[in-house]
Amino acid sequence: MAPTIQSGWTKGNSTTSETTTTVTHPSTAPSGDLVFICMGSDPNGQAFTYPGGFTELYQDESFQSAAAASVAYKTSGGSEG
Repeated sequence: MAPTIQSGWTKGNSTTSETTTTVTHPSTAPSGDLVFICMGSDPNGQAFTYPGGFTELYQDESFQSAAAASVAYKTSGGSEG
């Protein structure tokens, strides 16, 4: 069985320092589905934190010597949104 992919994205551009970013995902994610969050930031040295239940897969605070990147995931409980 091929996976069904639901996607959404949030983008932004700010000339000031950001301290939080809100990421939403489809409320129709069935229980057991994987939910991924991918974040990127400039300048480098940015640390990312995720809500409870997410496991960080990758973090590079000096990606390409110019930015920071991070990926985290969790298994949907079916009631997020």
